[in-house]
Amino acid sequence: MKRFLVILVVIGILASVTAVAAAGVVASVSPSNLMPRIGQSVTVTVRIAGNGVPVGAFGATLVYDPTILRYESDGGIVGMTGVVNATQPGKVFFNGVNIKGVPNTNDVLAVKFTALKAGVTPLDLTITSMAESKTFASILPLVRDGQLWVRR
Repeated sequence: MKRFLVILVVIGILASVTAVAAAGVVASVSPSNLMPRIGQSVTVTVRIAGNGVPVGAFGATLVYDPTILRYESDGGIVGMTGVVNATQPGKVFFNGVNIKGVPNTNDVLAVKFTALKAGVTPLDLTITSMAESKTFASILPLVRDGQLWVRR
């Protein structure tokens, strides 16, 4: 009987994780200008669309080419308590937490860059962790990266 209960609990946990993963949480990167000129500023916004799933916490990294873009500033984490670390050229590490959860689309971070030279840079977003706020179930979001083409 005890073994049967343990199996039921494990199945319940797996079902809740699967349900959250299938709910359609999306993390994306959106630059304000896809083709800035050298010397121009461009803001890259990171958005999390919970699509009804209350996102309670996340950890993420935004990777870019530091020879093409220079980090200038960020507006901090929006709608959540969090930290932004941009001390390593080419990477912006950030995280956020909101115990009530953020169930709808939320622009969580806006990073301002300056275009340094002509070329294409990826805007690779990696979600290192994400959890639902009520059950703490792991969320597996769809991630939509971006890129910029800096013109002369």
